[in-house]
Amino acid sequence: MPAEKIQTSQNWPGRPADPAAPHVRVSWGADHGYVQVASLFDGAHGATVLLDTVNGWLRAAELPEVPGREEMERLILEKAGPDSLPGQFGVNFDGFHVTLEERRDSNRLIQAIKRARDGAFGRDE
Repeated sequence: MPAEKIQTSQNWPGRPADPAAPHVRVSWGADHGYVQVASLFDGAHGATVLLDTVNGWLRAAELPEVPGREEMERLILEKAGPDSLPGQFGVNFDGFHVTLEERRDSNRLIQAIKRARDGAFGRDE
C-alpha cells in the first residue's frame, strides 16, 4: 500500500530530528478504493498520555486509578503471558486512523486542507 509521511521539520541548530515526533501519514489502496489519513506519534508516549488523562478523570471523580503503562505491561505479561496479543505488542497508543472510502470524501478533505493552507500561509500565486 503506497503511503507518504508528512512532518514539519524541526531541525534547528543543535537539535537533532526526532523520528518519534507527531506526523501525518496518508496511504491509499490503489486496488481497494480508499484513502487513509492517520495522525501518529510514539506509541509508548501516547499510551502514557492517554492513561494520565484517564487517571485525571478518575481522580476528579474520586475513583481508583488504573496502573501506569509500565505496571500494566508487567501485569499483562504476568497474567496473560508473552504470547497473548497484549503481551506481544505491549501497551501502546500510536494515534488515530480515518479511512475515506468514497471519492467525494477525499475531495472534501483536499478542499479543506487547501483552505487551511491558504488561511494560514496565504494563497499560492
